[in-house]
Amino acid sequence: MSLPTQCIFCLHHIGDFRCKAFPNGIPRELFVGKRNHNRPYPGDHGFRFKPNEKWLKPEESYRKRLKELEEGQK
Repeated sequence: MSLPTQCIFCLHHIGDFRCKAFPNGIPRELFVGKRNHNRPYPGDHGFRFKPNEKWLKPEESYRKRLKELEEGQK
């Protein structure tokens, strides 16, 4: 299963392809969804995917979050 947006909906995500687990950059296979981060991953310092309560209203939140990300890239 591919979850390309799992990282951006995680409580630990800090932006710019970084998070508390990977402050120097989220591994590509996690960020693009080749593998989810519900289980240990080398170098993750014990952090795992944890949904950010702010984004739990799926469809509306999904669109809002993607819009925020797009605007942040401009």
